[in-house]
Amino acid sequence: MKKNELAISLIVTTLLLTLMITVKANAQTNDMKTFADFKMPGILIKVNATSETRPAEEITFNLSLVPEANVDSVMITEFNLTVYGYINGTDAVKIYDNSSNNFELIETTYYSDTFLVPEQVIGVTYGEIALDYNITVTDIHGIHTYLFKEIKLGFTMTVVEDIYRESLEEQLQNLRNDFDELNQTYLQMKNDYEELNQTYWQIKQDYESLSGVQSELDNTRTAVVILAVVTVFFVATTGYLVLRRPKNYW
Repeated sequence: MKKNELAISLIVTTLLLTLMITVKANAQTNDMKTFADFKMPGILIKVNATSETRPAEEITFNLSLVPEANVDSVMITEFNLTVYGYINGTDAVKIYDNSSNNFELIETTYYSDTFLVPEQVIGVTYGEIALDYNITVTDIHGIHTYLFKEIKLGFTMTVVEDIYRESLEEQLQNLRNDFDELNQTYLQMKNDYEELNQTYWQIKQDYESLSGVQSELDNTRTAVVILAVVTVFFVATTGYLVLRRPKNYW
């Protein structure tokens, strides 16, 4: 029983490892893209490379040279691959260069390499193949050699992500968010100010109304005092006249 469980465990582990390796291989393949597929007389040239990358990160490429079956021989006298990047997306700069000269292409040949993208290089990179070669073919008329000189093949390559623009866009978005928050705060303060201003005018109006009432009270108080004085004077005068009135003798 234990042996069966151990066997099943080993099978499951093997399947999981196989699945992990397959997923990893698929991920690596998906990161690569075919950028060049040229058919020249006697030669097939194909270039796969990293699909996208960033400044200060790497580009990996795979280049294959395949001799056509209908030729007797392919002799390459000069083969050069150059990759250009663009500083800030405008000024061209060579970021990779490799050459191989004087070799016979007998079977499919592969070249692979990895290089670093310089800082400030952004946008689409550009590959260029410079090629001098000759082929030999045999037909019913005999053996023939054909020369192909100064062949240049250009193609776009890996896209270098513009992280600098993205950073600026992020900063701009942050500034916009800050502005929106400040604008919201300003509007709130403006509303508060208008409410305070309205309250001020209401208080001022109430004060003026109370000042009018105070004036009326002052006038009333003055009138009362005058009336009181007059009344006292009248009472005093009346009393005086009563006391001074002559006595009647019967």
